[in-house]
Amino acid sequence: MLRRLFLPRYVERGGTQDILGPFELENVSLNAFAFRADMRALCELVDRQLGRVIRRAAVRHPLTQGLCGTHVVPIAPFVFLVVAQTERIQIGERGWMPEIDVAFWVPVLLFERVGPVLVPCRLAFYQPYLFVDSGQAMATGRETYGYHKMLGTFVLPADPSHVETVAVDTIAFETWGPHVEGVSQRLFTLRETSGAAGPASEHADPRDFAEAVLGELTGGVGAVAALRRVLGLASRLDLVKVSQVFLKQVRDIEDPRRAAYQAVCETRAPLRRFHRGGLLSGNFELELRDLVSHPIRRELGLSDGTLTPCLQLWASIDFDLRNGKVLAEV
Repeated sequence: MLRRLFLPRYVERGGTQDILGPFELENVSLNAFAFRADMRALCELVDRQLGRVIRRAAVRHPLTQGLCGTHVVPIAPFVFLVVAQTERIQIGERGWMPEIDVAFWVPVLLFERVGPVLVPCRLAFYQPYLFVDSGQAMATGRETYGYHKMLGTFVLPADPSHVETVAVDTIAFETWGPHVEGVSQRLFTLRETSGAAGPASEHADPRDFAEAVLGELTGGVGAVAALRRVLGLASRLDLVKVSQVFLKQVRDIEDPRRAAYQAVCETRAPLRRFHRGGLLSGNFELELRDLVSHPIRRELGLSDGTLTPCLQLWASIDFDLRNGKVLAEV
């Protein structure tokens, strides 16, 4: 927007926790586990946390965001548990630091409104729950981008191709009440139960990796032909440039139940190098606690009891995290 040309300079202060981007992430050990979810719950989540802000922005700015606004919808009844252990985040010329991110990812499709027509334009991921290991990661993610980052402590694999346990502890509440103390406690644990942890496949070419993943999803029937059709559609819709979307908001100081600022934001995280990756062998089970402060199961539409992933993969990659843009703001 033109008004951003007149925004005041950010007041830099000593000891600040948020860090100036963009960033280069090197040697990222990645694991992803896909779980089936209820589509209605995902639609309600995305509409409540993103859609309402977009609609309010369209009412407040009808010419700029009403006629040419954005629409966000989940694209499939799946949620991904993603573990990313970054060895080195380069912060320009200032230095570098490592980072751990464990998050639930919801795949969504971004539409752009052209007059009365909604046109699909980009695949993206929304992360309603995201846990990190440092104050700098939390502050930068929340204040600059809108990542809903929370501090956690972790049990993680040393090698992404050999996963035995993934666990996250965070400060949480089992129930609400004036005498209930918020304490650090186990939120969820993912375990390999067969004793056969290890890589089911390994690929150095990202296209071979994509074929293996698609083959797992389709049962291996016509995977190559199906991949070509999917990649062709993705190319036409600009879906190969995967984005991340966020709800960026600041509480009002006089009435903290209200927001002083809200925006739906987007950034790109283009892949710079694919080192290796593939499918994981073994049988995994996710034990997810139902805590009132972290209603993950209910909000994401995950089934009761122990959860079993329908897809499990690993990779080692480098990618960039670019500066983002505001899609809608109020």
